[in-house]
This record gives sequence, structure tokens and C-alpha cells, in this order.
Amino acid sequence: MSSTQSSQPLNTGSANNSTAYQDQRLLNALAKQLTKNVSQKPQAAKSHLQWLIKRSGDRVLPNENRFKATNFFQSIGFALEGWAYAFKTQRNFRIDVLITAVTIAAGLFFQISWTSWLALAFALGLLLFAECANTSVELLVDAWTQGEFDIRAKRVKDVMAGACLLVALATLTIQLMVFAPKVWALLPA
Repeated sequence: MSSTQSSQPLNTGSANNSTAYQDQRLLNALAKQLTKNVSQKPQAAKSHLQWLIKRSGDRVLPNENRFKATNFFQSIGFALEGWAYAFKTQRNFRIDVLITAVTIAAGLFFQISWTSWLALAFALGLLLFAECANTSVELLVDAWTQGEFDIRAKRVKDVMAGACLLVALATLTIQLMVFAPKVWALLPA
């Protein structure tokens, strides 16, 4: 990358030149880090980061630690933002939240034992975790491939989807073990 390329400011929608300069400086630092990690050319790394910024609809902020929580409550806030994003954008996460709510309601209705609650809590927590992890992996893979098809990216997504399916089947098995006898007992003989 030539020195003229590195000094051109990135159009980030900043109102003043100082912020645009800081944005550009941060972008250049991130491009160097990406280059170091993946052995790409600096301009390719910079283009990749610009694409990420454009796709997310955000501009690079001058604060390099904007994603680092400074206290416990900020950490909780970031986690809730993640849940909200997953709920808004991921159909399977919404389905899993519904399954969790129905399972809790059924557990209250049937007055299940504390060991059953423990098994269900573990299984449902793992199910929601798997969906969140799947969403994260998909976002990373999509960002890395920049929307281009890559068979390795497909395989990563397929393996993660398979892991989610495995967790869903295990959760279903636990739900059946807990609730099938209760439902069976309600049926007329």
C-alpha cells in the first residue's frame, strides 16, 4: 500500500475532520492487525474492514475499546444486546425461546421434581447457547467471505448447524423423558 493510500480519509459520515482522522487511524491499525493475522495484503484487509463497517451500518468510532465492558452492568448490557439481535434476526432462536417458554409452563403445570427442572434447565440453556454460538459463527463466516461462496465457509456453517441439531435432539429427548410419563398418566386408560 502506498503512502498516499494510507493518508486518504475514509468517508465514515463524520461531521468533523478530527473524528474522520481518528476513524481512519483506527481503520489503518485494524487493517495492519488483520494483515498480520491472515497474511493478506494491506489494501485487501482495509477493503475487508470497510466492507464490514458498511455492512453493519456503523462507522468506526475513535474509541478503540468501545466493545470492552468497563463494569459488570455494561457486560450484562452487551449480553442483552446479543440476545436481542439473535431474537430479531434468527428464526430458530425465536423457536427455541418459544420451546423454552412452553417447557417452563408445562413444568409448572405438571409440578415436576427439582431434578427434572435441573435437567431441563441444563438442556434448554445449552439449546439457547448453541443457537447463539451458531449465529456468531455465521456472522463471522459471512464477514470473512464478504458474501462470496466458499466451500470451507459452507462446511463451517453446516458443522455448526449439525451441532445445533444435536443439542436440539438431546433437549427433545430430555423433554420426552420428563413429560411423557406425565402426559401418559393424564390419558384415559
